[in-house]
Amino acid sequence: MTTNSNHKLADLRSDVRHQLSMRAQFSVSGPQPPLVRLSAASGVKDGWLEADAVDFSLGGVGLISLVFLPRHAILRLRLITPGEESRILFEGDTLVRRVVMTDRRPAYHLGTSFHELDADARRQVTALNDALMEGM
Repeated sequence: MTTNSNHKLADLRSDVRHQLSMRAQFSVSGPQPPLVRLSAASGVKDGWLEADAVDFSLGGVGLISLVFLPRHAILRLRLITPGEESRILFEGDTLVRRVVMTDRRPAYHLGTSFHELDADARRQVTALNDALMEGM
């Protein structure tokens, strides 16, 4: 029996992943002592760091961050609409699953999964996914 080891990652995903470019903010979260402590040099403002959300699915969010975060860090994530009258489309916890340094700028691509979402956050995920399916 032979297997094809050249599966594309997209073929292994259980959810449709939408490419996007959206403003995001995150803070280090979780009940345990933090794995990460952010200094003022990281750009943290009022406990939040800026990032770019680059993909979204029912399973999680891909982020580009200028700050390294280790796997298993829990982040409180906000996805924010553009413009002066921006609003938060999603706020909930995510778990960093994958960290890869990007080559086009000194930044990190963080692959996150949703983590212990409450009912309201689950509704936000579903609503955003539905809007992206319709071509938001």
